[in-house]
Parts: sequence; C-alpha cells; structure tokens
Amino acid sequence: MKWKILLLALGMFVTSGALHEAAAQSLIVNGSFETATVSPGSSYVRLVGGDTRVTGWTILGDTIDYIGPGWVASDGVRSFDLDGAPGDSSALLQTFATVPGTTYLVTFDLAGNINGLPTIKPIRVKADAQSADFTFDITGRNAVNMGWTPISWTFVADDTSATLELLSLTTPATVQGWGAAVDNVSVVALPGAVPLLGPLGWLAIGIGLIATASLRLRGVAEA
Repeated sequence: MKWKILLLALGMFVTSGALHEAAAQSLIVNGSFETATVSPGSSYVRLVGGDTRVTGWTILGDTIDYIGPGWVASDGVRSFDLDGAPGDSSALLQTFATVPGTTYLVTFDLAGNINGLPTIKPIRVKADAQSADFTFDITGRNAVNMGWTPISWTFVADDTSATLELLSLTTPATVQGWGAAVDNVSVVALPGAVPLLGPLGWLAIGIGLIATASLRLRGVAEA
C-alpha cells in the first residue's frame, strides 16, 4: 500500500511541477537585453528605428539608447533608455505567440535616465490594442542607485500572436532625450491558460498519468 501512495504522489508531483514551470516560462526572448550583436561600449550606443541587433527586439520610431555601463542595470549589465536624441520618440517591440482569450501578465523594471529632464519619466505599455501608462520620478536617484521599480500589467490576447510595445511618452515640451529606463521584461500566461510544454514537461505529465492509471487498474483487479 505504501508504494502505491508513493507512486501516486510522485506522479502528481512531477505533473504539477511541469505545469508550474511551463506556466512560469516567459514568452519574451532576451528580456534583460543582455544578448546583442551591437555593444553599448563604455556607456551607451544610440540605435535608430528598425534596428534589430538586440536579440528579439525591434526599435520603433526615431532613436533609442542601449545602455551598458552608463548606470547599474536591474538585471544583468544592460538596459534601455526609451529616449534617444532630443526630440525623438521611440519604442521597443517584440512579438510572441498567444492563445486568444488568455490573460497574460507583463512585468518589467522601470527607472529613468538620471542625467536630464524631465524629472517624471512617462512610459506606455501596449499589447493587442490595450495599454497602460506609468511614470518614474528620478528625484534622489543616481547611476548607482537607480531605484528600479517592478511594474505589472495584464492584457487579454485577441489573436494567435501579440506585440508588446514599451513606448516613451516624453514630448518636446517636457525636454526629450532623457527618458524612462526599462529592464527585465517578462510575459507569462496567467493560471488557467493552457501551457506550451516542452518534451520534458510532457514526459513528466505522462509519468503522472501512467502512475495514476496503474493504481486505478490495480485497484479494479484486486476488487
């Protein structure tokens, strides 16, 4: 009897573990911007609209600054300032697979370029015609103490793919060129969504199902 309980517990453990891991897997590629075929050098490099050299990401708009040692990143050593040259307006884009009707959780870390105005850095996050605006106050912050703040937002997918957009909302009236900083971007399906499992996940679920079925058959045979 003990081995039956252990077998069932093992099956339930590996199955739930696989589902949990799959559900927690971010759909975003290179969410911390660490992989690229361009280097920010000793501080930063300015990228123009259409640039795709930061793996997984596309630059939309005018110019944007890819930051290296210019300040302490939230995760790893690289991040983005969504404003490039003064007067420019830009965004980061990435497209990923979704399941229509499923709710997705978007998270990222927000700070601001501490080297210039405006003091309040505005940003908009968008996906599937849904959006939300956030701000970051750089008062008292510096390149070592950036004050990275975790941001969370959800949207409901309306198609088999969605494009996440992180957009600067600074305007010439607020002095562009020193915008919101972003890092550590992630998108996950909330519980209740059907996860896209890899081979190991399906193997674990299979073990759990086989274990459960085996116990049920044995119980019938013994009866």
